[in-house]
Amino acid sequence: MRQLNHSSLFIGFLWSVGVAFEVILMIYAGKLIRRYGHEIIFIFTFAAAALRWILTSMVGGGPFFIFIQGIHGLTFGLFHISAVTWIARLAPRGFQATAQSLFSSATYGVGGIIGFLMNAFLYERWGAKGLWTLDCFIALAGLGLGLIFISLKGKK
Repeated sequence: MRQLNHSSLFIGFLWSVGVAFEVILMIYAGKLIRRYGHEIIFIFTFAAAALRWILTSMVGGGPFFIFIQGIHGLTFGLFHISAVTWIARLAPRGFQATAQSLFSSATYGVGGIIGFLMNAFLYERWGAKGLWTLDCFIALAGLGLGLIFISLKGKK
């Protein structure tokens, strides 16, 4: 964002917009999950993430990033709550805390480290727009896998 000539104030504002959307979605996530189910929520968040990343790669800066940060709040907040509640439902009784710890360790621990290292490596080679475009394709891959999972689940 600094390379796009945005001030620290604007960057901080964007962070707060994303967090505000996360909190709002976390408040309503339970109702959304009960209405649509975890699988549909995951599909929706992958589709929204793909939209977020492709828009980020195309926009290049400015106030439109406020809208994009709203999408971030949607993708992270809704995905996180859905994943946490899904894991709690799937874990055997008495092992929910262990399952949550493994989830957090895998996603935010190991996944975070690998993701940050890959992002740094790719950012140096492709720049921000190339990295965001790749992120769009990764989200689309998640969307595709989710759709395959749902279709296979429906055939049982």
